[in-house]
Amino acid sequence: GQCSEFAQLLLGLTSPCGFEFPASPPVWLDKDLFDEGIKFYHRNLVGILASSGEALIMGLALPTFYKPLAFSGATSKNKRAALMRYMETGRHIYGRWYGGKPWEEGCDAAVSLNLVNKMHKHVADMI
Repeated sequence: GQCSEFAQLLLGLTSPCGFEFPASPPVWLDKDLFDEGIKFYHRNLVGILASSGEALIMGLALPTFYKPLAFSGATSKNKRAALMRYMETGRHIYGRWYGGKPWEEGCDAAVSLNLVNKMHKHVADMI
């Protein structure tokens, strides 16, 4: 059930992340269900964007979220610059992640996710 899956996810909470992007999708991936998820995203774009913005604001109250941003210089004391940075990040994510299949080399989703992994690894190495 869902509780056991969540418990399994929590087992990895203290495991370090290798920031490695898989060369192929996991064997358990249901590609038809993936396609349905992408369609759901496109049908519900406004609600998803609103909830993502809300999650970002709530995340700024968590030290494990805001400290890497502050340490990396990704945020600014200038409110407008910070807002523009978040808007650009949103355009990048929503324009690429949901437009392709990340296991297809060279597609926007794969290129973007590899870039994000490298950026997160860079910040994690600095901390």
